[in-house]
Amino acid sequence: MRAALKLGIRISLEEIRADEFMAMQILEEERDRHEREQTPGHHGQQ
Repeated sequence: MRAALKLGIRISLEEIRADEFMAMQILEEERDRHEREQTPGHHGQQ
């Protein structure tokens, strides 16, 4: 979905099933968590 948006392709919420949306949200949260953990000086705090 992110790649499609970067290419300027419009995607409506009706085109995305709820389970796919939840999976994308979980992946995004995990990616953000991973990036925070890779940040110098990170000590497991949020």
